[in-house]
Order: sequence, then C-alpha cells, then structure tokens
Amino acid sequence: MDRKQIQKEMENLQDSEEVKSHFSRLVSGGKSNYQTVIEKKKEERKCPNCEKILDGTEKFCPQCGNDLKENSKENSKENSKEDN
Repeated sequence: MDRKQIQKEMENLQDSEEVKSHFSRLVSGGKSNYQTVIEKKKEERKCPNCEKILDGTEKFCPQCGNDLKENSKENSKENSKEDN
C-alpha cells in the first residue's frame, strides 16, 4: 500500500459510525447515548510560488499560473526519499 492509499483508508475508518461509537463510549466512561465530536484539521495548501491560499482542487495557481501538479510530484518524491 502506498501513502495515499493508507491515508484514504484511515479517513474511511475515522468516518465510520462504528469507530465513532466506540470512541464515544471510551471517552465517556461507558455512558450510553454520549456522542463525541471529532474535529479534523484541514491542511492549508499554498502555492509554493506566490503563497496564495488554495482550496486544493486547482491544477494551476489562479494568481500566478504556477503548475501545481508539478510541485505535488516533486513533494511526493522528496517525501519518499525522506521515508527511506
């Protein structure tokens, strides 16, 4: 499994009702009908060229036109080198 597949699987597990139910029971000390709120932090994505905040779906920066696809490939190569 590569990094993206593992991340996707973890997100699916966190969103499952079974995990939420067990986590709620654990946090509440076993109380029934207790529902915890699990907040997820979204990573802020910025253009590496002009620092414009992006929503994450762009292929090119709307401000400077930088190719964001190329930057994500370079970042994934750097991350895989760091992992080894």
